[in-house]
Amino acid sequence: MARQLFCSNPAYFLLPILLFSSAHALTDDVDIEVLRSLKDRIDPNSIPPLSFLETWNFQVDPCESGGGNFLGVLCTQREENVSSRVTEIDLDGVGYDGFLTQQIGNLTELTVLSLGNNLFRGPIPDSVSKLEKLTILATPGNYFTGTFPEQFGKLKPLQVLDFSHNRLSGPIPPTISEFRSLTILRLSGNAFTGNIPNLHGLWKLSTLDLSSNMLYGPLPRLPVNLKELVLSHNTLSGHIAPIQNLVKLDTLDLSDNRFSGAIQQGILALPKSMVRSWRLHGRACTWTVTIWWATCRHSSPM
Repeated sequence: MARQLFCSNPAYFLLPILLFSSAHALTDDVDIEVLRSLKDRIDPNSIPPLSFLETWNFQVDPCESGGGNFLGVLCTQREENVSSRVTEIDLDGVGYDGFLTQQIGNLTELTVLSLGNNLFRGPIPDSVSKLEKLTILATPGNYFTGTFPEQFGKLKPLQVLDFSHNRLSGPIPPTISEFRSLTILRLSGNAFTGNIPNLHGLWKLSTLDLSSNMLYGPLPRLPVNLKELVLSHNTLSGHIAPIQNLVKLDTLDLSDNRFSGAIQQGILALPKSMVRSWRLHGRACTWTVTIWWATCRHSSPM
């Protein structure tokens, strides 16, 4: 006759249940692989002691670890039987040298991706367009190359887009007007060419910085709620009439362009109490506008 085995300790039966529950409370396996791939694509010699990436120890769980592990990573709150997901990656700017992994698009709960002031190279992966919950995408001060990824039009919740001071080139695509939630757009210090697309539909935009590119042509219709407009160091031309509708403007820099014509009264009638800094000088004429006065000083012929 077969013998039956019994255990009087109830913990024996609870152990598998506890193990099952803990397994489901840990970081999603896909997210862990993305974090691992992100670190693997960085030159280990560029990861200094005490930096954020130096704390990414995959012997512990990224979302469940505390203390000094996985700095720069935030996750969803722990829920029963649901894996934690990575929601933010905010790296410190210490000169990490490498490439942004194509797997980044698998972090489908990511809302913040900030990689500023490092040495990331190569194109920005198209897979970023899969991050449809992203609200902040910031890569200033890197060496990203290639063109502006047109697939980014899918990132509807995006509020901050900062690609400033990289090596991006080509035109700024008209699809950028689909980022209807944008409040800050910084593309300065690249090699973008062509006309500035119509941005009038970005009605939430308060900061627009396209300076130090190779943009040309006239000013388009601009978002009416702009407070900061910086378009200096391009070859923009024509009249600056579209500025007169920006009644909330307090910072304006159109210097080092090819604008021409007189400053219309509508521009001089903008609320001076709100204007802190205006720079409009160009090759033909230098306008200096302060809070209470405006003058036009003609430059000597070159």
